[in-house]
Amino acid sequence: MPKNKKTKYSLLGVLIFGFYFFFVHHLVVNPNNKINHHSSESSNTDRNSLIREVIFDSTINDNTKYIALQTSAKNLFIINDKNDTVYNHIDQVNGAEFIDFNDDGFDDILFHYITNVPDINDLALFDSTKNKFIIVKGFDNYPASIKLKGTDFYYSYHRSGCADANWESDLFYIKNFKTFRIGNISGIGCENGEKTGIYISKVENDTLLLIEEVQRGSGFFEGKWEFIKEYWSKNFETFNY
Repeated sequence: MPKNKKTKYSLLGVLIFGFYFFFVHHLVVNPNNKINHHSSESSNTDRNSLIREVIFDSTINDNTKYIALQTSAKNLFIINDKNDTVYNHIDQVNGAEFIDFNDDGFDDILFHYITNVPDINDLALFDSTKNKFIIVKGFDNYPASIKLKGTDFYYSYHRSGCADANWESDLFYIKNFKTFRIGNISGIGCENGEKTGIYISKVENDTLLLIEEVQRGSGFFEGKWEFIKEYWSKNFETFNY
């Protein structure tokens, strides 16, 4: 190979290596690009070792801005406008959003996951007395939860097999950041050794006590969501004990 071509390729190699070194050093491991949020909680992850962050959502509660961030290490945390970390989420999430879930005038945060059962979420309620978010224990047992307007009760929905012909809805409330189940509607649309119909029960100490039965034939019940909403809206006080 002619000498000038060797020189040409050598210079090209140097340029490629130089560009690669610049990219890695300045965009990946340069300390100036690292996250440096100071934390108000001693248990927080040291984010000086993390590379990048993604903003999921933000809100303002009581004149303070809160931002939900996820790092490249899959840690999700919430910071305030002073860069203090006010909440750290343990599990990896697929998304997060601020929403006033309990209608108290302050935005809470709902965490989304990718699971076999749709709409399994975690919820952290905003505690306005402490200006922090607190996880609600047991909330992930109630997929697709909706608040009954004008009440302190919520109801859920989840499939129970047979191509969604079998399903359940639970009535529950939240107290001291814990969930309490007090009612259940169970829809049976498959004739696999079970009598089809809709079975409504009170729940006491996690035991179902049947109080009503609605006869229905087998198959998919297209009006079940309307039935669930209407029943809980009209009868929730029956389960309040």
